[in-house]
Amino acid sequence: MQDLILIIEDNKTIAMYEKNTLEEMGLDVLVAHNMDELQPLLDEYKSKITLAVVDINLPNCEDCVLDKLLKLNIPCIAMTGAFHTDLRNKVIDKKLIDYIVLEDDQNLDILKSTISRILNNKNTKILVVDDSISARFALKDVLLHQNYTVLEAHDALYALKLIKDNDIKMALVDYEMPNMNGAELTRTIRKSYSRNEMAILAISAYTNSVITIEFLKAGANDFVTKPFVKEEVVARIGVNIDMIDQHKMLKNEILIREDIEKDLINAKKEAEHLNMIKSNFLANMSHEIRTPLNAIVGFIDILYKDESSKDKKDKLEIIKNSSYSLLSIINDILDLSKVESGKLELEHIIFDTEYPFKHTTELFYAKAREKKIEIMFNIDPDLPDKAYGDPGRISQIYSNILSNAIKFSDTGSSIDININYSTNEKKLTCSVKDYGVGIDSSKIEKVFSAFEQEDNSTTRKFGGTGLGLSISKSLIDLMHGDLSVDSILGEGSTFYFELSLFEDIENQIDSEIRQENEPIYTEDLLSGKVLLVEDNKPTQMLMSIFLNDYGLDVDIANDGLEAVEMCRNEHDYKLILMDENMPNMNGIEATRIIKELEQKRGVITPIIAVTANALLSDRERFLNAGMDDYMSKPVDSKILENILRKYIQS
Repeated sequence: MQDLILIIEDNKTIAMYEKNTLEEMGLDVLVAHNMDELQPLLDEYKSKITLAVVDINLPNCEDCVLDKLLKLNIPCIAMTGAFHTDLRNKVIDKKLIDYIVLEDDQNLDILKSTISRILNNKNTKILVVDDSISARFALKDVLLHQNYTVLEAHDALYALKLIKDNDIKMALVDYEMPNMNGAELTRTIRKSYSRNEMAILAISAYTNSVITIEFLKAGANDFVTKPFVKEEVVARIGVNIDMIDQHKMLKNEILIREDIEKDLINAKKEAEHLNMIKSNFLANMSHEIRTPLNAIVGFIDILYKDESSKDKKDKLEIIKNSSYSLLSIINDILDLSKVESGKLELEHIIFDTEYPFKHTTELFYAKAREKKIEIMFNIDPDLPDKAYGDPGRISQIYSNILSNAIKFSDTGSSIDININYSTNEKKLTCSVKDYGVGIDSSKIEKVFSAFEQEDNSTTRKFGGTGLGLSISKSLIDLMHGDLSVDSILGEGSTFYFELSLFEDIENQIDSEIRQENEPIYTEDLLSGKVLLVEDNKPTQMLMSIFLNDYGLDVDIANDGLEAVEMCRNEHDYKLILMDENMPNMNGIEATRIIKELEQKRGVITPIIAVTANALLSDRERFLNAGMDDYMSKPVDSKILENILRKYIQS
């Protein structure tokens, strides 16, 4: 049943305001402005009224309304517009629950909190433990007027039984009792309930501080002496119950937070599981696409070198460029996956500062000429000669930005490129300005989001995956740099990035000089036998051609099992080129077994991973498995030659 609140207030505006406030709390409200209006409400609702809020200064009434309601045992709160000295005494004499001074509208918050407290009190059980009937009656009378639910016990043993059977929030315990005194009872209660779970208010006629100390050491929350002041007891009870309620609320919040944390942990595990599934899918996709692409790119290179017809060479050039465009898209997707999984790692080497910019710009001159775009390239003469960082990733960032500048520029326009050096901050800054389509100001941030471009028509008109700038932003963040853009729709865009590449550069150069003892390899033909472990027939044919061109004999194993058996019988392989993803036995397992066989014989054959897997630090995975080096597919003939000369000539 919903709580029913009765308001008696002669000022109709205030009464309406109070009614609306309490109804917002979800309470049912009755209103009377005088005694004449009150009587019919009492006749109909007397037994249903939970609480009455009464103006203490009703005209032509004085205390008539209060006296009438109290005779009917209806709990009352007194309301007054101004505090006067006899108000407190009147509240005490008439045993009202409380009083509120309504000096302004803000005090309705006090009304709300007071009513909430009184209504909640009926759900609060308080135990009175005293062998004196009159003492129990006096305390019970005080508590009932505060709307508490009261239980009584005449001794400690019965008190313990009531505590066991009821959810008691507070106990008022007398000291002097038969069988077990109040301090002993308090000590027993504290074995099962902490101060934050059940409050104990010690009550004693003794004013000796020894009794107070004994009670408090036993675990009492507070202490009052007889004869007690009603308001003091009510205040101390309220303070301790508020403390217990706050502790319970805090405990519930902690439980809720723990549940939320568990949900977050489970969600994180699920996300990691889904990310692993995605990564595995991308790795498999990479392998499946790179393997045939390896043969396509490789055979195009062979045909291109052998072809004398310019027309056919031009067509082969188109096929080759298209293949590398496809490979670039695959690399973008894999780079994005590495960024998302936190596995993308940067190289840190000394390099010629201008090289990534000059070399990359040269690669785009032909594309710019097709659109009759003039590239204005300027390098700050104060730019240091050497830098320390990842030149490959810097080229990738710059390439993405320059490629977009050409893509989105109008035919016959120009692109301004400036590579500058900030002497004070010792930072490299690069700006690429085009005079093309530009970007709507409301969509600028979107260009750095994965798989997104300014709008869907951009992809249809200009092409691209929408990954380049997202990956560039992630790379710049990994380098602790900054990437930004200024753009005006229809007038063009300027992309800027800033990097710290010159910190401690002298020490880095000195360190690199100390390591300049690399062996020099000749360009003569190689000799010896190489084992190629590869299940893909086109790749077998392509790699065999490459290896034969370098003067090497080739044995082919179609999977890891064949490779192991061939290594059991053949002991003079100069090198083993090992694929990873094969039927029957994969490359890592085959490598492990071959290494064990060679250890027994005292033989060491370099094993090079040649795989289409290019995700999640595959290089480290293969090296940790015992392989000596790593090449990704499609195989770059120059990288292959360097690997062969490094391991076979050594």
